Amino acid sequence: MTEQHESASRKEPEDANRRAQEQKRPPMQARAKPYEIVSLAGVFSIFAAVVVMIGTRSVTLTATAFGVAFIVVLVVFATLALTVKPDQSEKQEIERERRQREIDEAIRQEAARIEAQTERVKKLNDRIQEEQAADAAAGEDTGEGTGDGTSEGKTGDSQR
Repeated sequence: MTEQHESASRKEPEDANRRAQEQKRPPMQARAKPYEIVSLAGVFSIFAAVVVMIGTRSVTLTATAFGVAFIVVLVVFATLALTVKPDQSEKQEIERERRQREIDEAIRQEAARIEAQTERVKKLNDRIQEEQAADAAAGEDTGEGTGDGTSEGKTGDSQR
């Protein structure tokens, strides 16, 4: 009984520490995405271009400052984003997102397959209805349709 109590009391601080670490770490959504990095680089480079334009009134120098600032900021932010390694919880989240994308893609493919099958069934139903309408019209025109399913082929066979 005391061993269970001691092992349980040891697990509680470990669980509490693990939960505290998970709460401190930002979730996957909090990390910078590529479009965020590019947009931040654009904002900083526009700021640099405005400062150069105010100071020099030279359009070519302003454009050069914009380009250089954009590239430098983009490289620095991308490098900083690459230095962060995902921990176990982020890896699990990435795996869940990958599985969810696979499931969504499978659902889309299945929906497309069902849609195509539905179209084929509709076309077949339309063709059957057209054939039935044509048969009914042909039977009324000739007066040979008896409605009991007999045909001339059967009559010919019985005469032999």
